[in-house]
Parts: sequence; structure tokens; C-alpha cells
Amino acid sequence: MKRFFYAALSLILAIVIVVIGTFAFLYVKLSGETKERIQRGAIESIIFSESPVFYDDGETVIGVFFDKIHRRYIQYPQIPSLFIKAIVAAEDKNFFTHPGFDIRAMVRATIANVRQRRVTQGGSTITQQTAKNVFEREQRSYKAKVKELIQALLLEREYSKEEILEMYANQFFVTGIGRGLRIAGRYFFDKEAENLDLVECAFIAGSVKSPN
Repeated sequence: MKRFFYAALSLILAIVIVVIGTFAFLYVKLSGETKERIQRGAIESIIFSESPVFYDDGETVIGVFFDKIHRRYIQYPQIPSLFIKAIVAAEDKNFFTHPGFDIRAMVRATIANVRQRRVTQGGSTITQQTAKNVFEREQRSYKAKVKELIQALLLEREYSKEEILEMYANQFFVTGIGRGLRIAGRYFFDKEAENLDLVECAFIAGSVKSPN
């Protein structure tokens, strides 16, 4: 029994060492690969772009021109506090305290995926979802999830929680090519984001996972 115990313990330690070593290697590798893409100027060029608005008399909107993404940017101070509370409650209750990932959510998602024998849950935090949106991950695979996790850690290293939440609020899918809170406010309630009430903020936060 002792030999079996020590053999099992040695195997577990070996696996842990390999996993940690592999993760460290990928972290360093991706740090180099995303060094330029994660800089403020590069990310700002992606998410700060707005759909040009045309006015008839300087006040009356006559049209909006957009190519691939329809977005009206909102800065963190303009985001309703009710929406911040709602989106954190709906998507990532530990957002302001975790380092970019939530180990409990990841374990829960892993168990569900093993049972389903495919990736059905992600256990993603708001930071991981932001990384996915900014770096445009499309496929659902374990390799992609590991890459997303490392990119989330890099985002947390470079940006504050408020800055990451601001990115997220301007990136989440609404409908068609529409993205972000301002578009959601107009699309669902014909309101500016700053004027959304509690129920409306909760509705948009709850619709993020499945807006259609």
C-alpha cells in the first residue's frame, strides 16, 4: 500500500509539474506574441472606434454609417452603476476580486464538459470574455480556452478592473453587427445608456449570454 501511495503521489506531482511548466511556457510565449496587440494604442484602435453619425442641423440625426461593427462608445464614468452591478451579478460575481479567472467556475465548467464529452461551458470571467472579444477567439476548444485564460491574465496585468469593464461594456454582442451598451439601450428600449433604469439594466445584463 505504501508503494502504491508513493507511486500515485509521485504521478500526481509529476502531472502538476508538467501542467505548471506548460502553462508558464505558454504564458511567456503569448506574452511575447501579444505584446504589441495588448498595448493601449492597439486595443483602443479596436474598441474606441464608433459608427460615424450624420446630422441634419447639428442636432437631428439623419443617419449612421457603419461597416463591420456598429458601436457607440461609452466610457466607464457614463456606465450606469445599476448596469455594473447587474452585469457583475449575472456574468462574474467575483470580478472585482479575482486575478482574471475564477477557479471555482473553471472546475464547475470542466466537470460539465467532461460529462458532455465536449466544450459546453466555459466558466469564463468578464476579463476572459473581454480577451475573447478583443482578440477574436472563435472556436470552442480547450486550447483556445487556455490561450484566452493567459490573455485575460495579461489584460489584468496591464489594465484596471474599471478599464476592463469599460472594454467589455463596448464589446458584447447585441444584434447583427451591433455591439455594446449604448447600442443595447437604443435597440431594446430606445434610450441612451445613461438613462437606463434598474429593470432595463437587469434585462440587458441578463440578455448578454443569449441576446437573440
